[in-house]
Amino acid sequence: MKVIINIVLLVGFFSFANASIEKTDLQVCESELNKANTRILELLDKKIEEVKSGHVTNNENVLKKDYFKKVKISNIKAKYYDSLIDGKIPGITFKLKNMGKKTLSFIEVTVYFLDKHGNPIHEEKYYPVNDEASFRPTSPLKANYIWRIERGKFLAAKSVPKEWKKGKVKVEITDLHFSNKGE
Repeated sequence: MKVIINIVLLVGFFSFANASIEKTDLQVCESELNKANTRILELLDKKIEEVKSGHVTNNENVLKKDYFKKVKISNIKAKYYDSLIDGKIPGITFKLKNMGKKTLSFIEVTVYFLDKHGNPIHEEKYYPVNDEASFRPTSPLKANYIWRIERGKFLAAKSVPKEWKKGKVKVEITDLHFSNKGE
């Protein structure tokens, strides 16, 4: 923003300059303009590198991360569930409530399975809200709405190692998308 203001000031200076400016004054102005131009190009190159490396924070990512707090996770139950096909397997159930004012089209939930010391030993990602999916999309989660898995069902976590302390999990919202459809 500061660079743009400097450019505007320099352009304005040249626009309102008196026609009787001496040649040396013009050379000084041209030199300053070249320095400003070089600095602008350096800043642009730096921003391009930041974007390419992923080290740039844009407004959408900031908004998303702020909105994570507005999706309340409750009724977490992690245990061994009976599966008709696999027998007893680790799984989890939980509820999500959208406490914000925006409709969400996608929510990624990461469940960290903990050992007896409370250390994460495994993680699973779930996508309970995904109206962007081409195969079996779900409904978006509107403001004040609640998502929960169907009664009698659970989200399987077959790869959880046996060192998992039954019931010990940490559950977080790790990504979400705002709906761009009419709300």
